[in-house]
Parts: sequence; structure tokens; C-alpha cells
Amino acid sequence: GVQTCALPICQGSTATALTATGTNLLWYTVATGGTGSTTAPTPSTATAGSTIYYVSQTVTGCEGPRALITVTVNALPTTSAGSTIALCKGSATTLTATGGTSYVWSTSATTASINITPTATTTYIVTTSNASNCKATASVIVTVNPIAATPIVTTPVNYNQNDIATILTATGSNLLWYTTATGGVGSSTGITPSTSTIGSTNYYVSQTTTNCESPRATINVVVALGTYTQTISLLAGWNIISFNVSPSNKTIESVFASVLTNLTEVKNADAFWENGQAITFNSLTQISDGAGYLVYLKSASTLTVSGTSVVTPISLSLKTGWNLAGVPSPTAANIVTKIGSNPITSVKDFDGFWNTSGIPSITTFDPGKGYFIFATSPTLIVY
Repeated sequence: GVQTCALPICQGSTATALTATGTNLLWYTVATGGTGSTTAPTPSTATAGSTIYYVSQTVTGCEGPRALITVTVNALPTTSAGSTIALCKGSATTLTATGGTSYVWSTSATTASINITPTATTTYIVTTSNASNCKATASVIVTVNPIAATPIVTTPVNYNQNDIATILTATGSNLLWYTTATGGVGSSTGITPSTSTIGSTNYYVSQTTTNCESPRATINVVVALGTYTQTISLLAGWNIISFNVSPSNKTIESVFASVLTNLTEVKNADAFWENGQAITFNSLTQISDGAGYLVYLKSASTLTVSGTSVVTPISLSLKTGWNLAGVPSPTAANIVTKIGSNPITSVKDFDGFWNTSGIPSITTFDPGKGYFIFATSPTLIVY
């Protein structure tokens, strides 16, 4: 009989014509009937599966039975190397291939997953084999983007205490702001520094291009004691005033120098100063930060005082009963908010009053003014 041989082949591979050992061979695609061909067929490998071919030989004019040849086309592995990845230079990632029983990467690695830290955009190729030893390749492009340059900043940024600060700025794209040099979560909203406390504070900003964040630039904000001039309008007669600047010379004569010729008397709750009186008889000789004062002028005048801002926080001590207190801040403060839960029942000046039981005619502690404050027990007001 006819001897045949057919080996498994892989889908898409180049097939050769079938062979058999015999004389005057005739090839068929059916087990019986049909017309035989003397030309051996070449199997198609386009589709995975099994196809049966038949072959006979003819000796002394007699055709023998047909031999069966089964051709098996094994499927290729359905492999993947993953989706395209974009990395920032210096970053690592893991590539994972699927769909086979063994793998060979273009890096020579032979595991399904590989760890990579590419320095430039690279195409990685994996050859995957399945149980039939059929092979397929897959590739993945890993794009390496450069780290963004550090944004351009101006540093240091200098303020005087209690200045109105503006939002910090930097030159760059997709800025992120931080309060720490490393870690933390960046904010796309710029930072407005606080100027309430004297000292130095660092803020940080990065920029991001092609999804790669830059190193952080440092902006040093320095808050210092500045020199300010406070202007207080005084009426003829008695006025209640206070200061939010702290002059270097705190003597009454120096502080009230701009209105000295028009000034008659200055006093607080405990002491007084009279113009023209011998120094030894004046019990009030200097002003104190945070204090309130009663001031008497012969005619309306404008008092100007220069000095540094009053250092805050500052606590104003109130005793039980009525107190004369100042406003050591350049900005107005809501009375209810400033008092909070303190045991204070009444606040008044020459323009109006506030208390816990009536409808108030004043609602804020205003810079430059002084106030009579009634406390039911010793307490503090903090600015």
C-alpha cells in the first residue's frame, strides 16, 4: 500500500506539497469517488484546523485503495505585550506578555513579565510560543518623555508684617504648589502667604509637561517688621485712640509730637499726662502696645505716628469691670468674633455701644480707636 507522512504545521507558515511513497500516485480530497490528480496538493495554512487528503497508487493498471493523510494546522498564540506606555525619564515600569506558554523578549528575558527603565523611547518585542510550539510576536512602544525643567521663580519675596500679600507666581506650565519640599499633594491654585507672623517660610512649585513633573523650585517668603505711619483724625475735646504701630521712642512727647502744641492731656485707666506739667507729676510717660488712651485736644488735628507694626500675637489683659483697650491691628475685627466665648458683656466708645442684650450701634473694633470693655471676670483678647 501507499505510505504517507504528514507533520503538524503552524497557522500562517509556508507549507510544502504532500508526499507519499508509491507508484503512479493519484491525489484526492474525498475518500471515494472524485477525480484523482497526479499533482500532490499543498495544504493551506490560512486557517487553523484539520484537513484530510487521500492518495492511491496504480500498479499494472490497477489502482489500489486510498491512504488517508490528516494535515493539522495549529493555531498561533493570541499574544499581547500590553498597551503603549508613556514614562518620564528615570521611571520604571513592568511589561507583561500574555497568550502563551513561553516567552522571549527583545531584551533576551524569558519571563512573561519584565521590569524596564528605558532612557529613550523603545519598542519592546516579545515572541510567544504555545503548547503546539507555534510562535507569534507582539510589540509595545514605551515612550520616554523628558522631565520638565524647574519653573522660574523670584525669591526671596519680602513683606512687612501684616502687609496685604499677593498670590505667589512662577513661570511654567501646569504649575503645582506645595508647602513641603517633597511629598504631599500639589495644588493648582497658587499660594497667598500669610504675613501675620514675623519669620521666613518656604513654599514650593513644580511644572508639568508631557505628564512629567519637574523638580520643585523654592520660594522663600520673608516677613519682617516694617516701618509704617499711622494717621489718626482727632476731634476737639476728648478722643479714645490706640496704636497699631510701635514707635522706637514711646514717650508721650515723641508719640504726640505732631499735635503736641494742640494737646492738653493723655490718660489711660491708671495714669495721666498733662501738657506743660512738670515731668515728675506726670504718672503716664510712655505708650504701651495694645493699650487704649483718652486724648484731649484744644482743636481738631491729625496725629501721625511712625513705627514698626505691633508684633502679634499680642494678648490684651482685661480685669473684672471696665477696661480701656486698644486695637493693635491695622485691620478691623468683628466684635462678636474677637470676643468669642470670653466673659465680656459690653463694649463702647464715644460713637456707640455693643452689648449682649441690646441692638448694637457698633459691630467692629476699628484700627486707631480705643474702647471701654466690661468683663465679668479676668480674661484676654488676643490679636
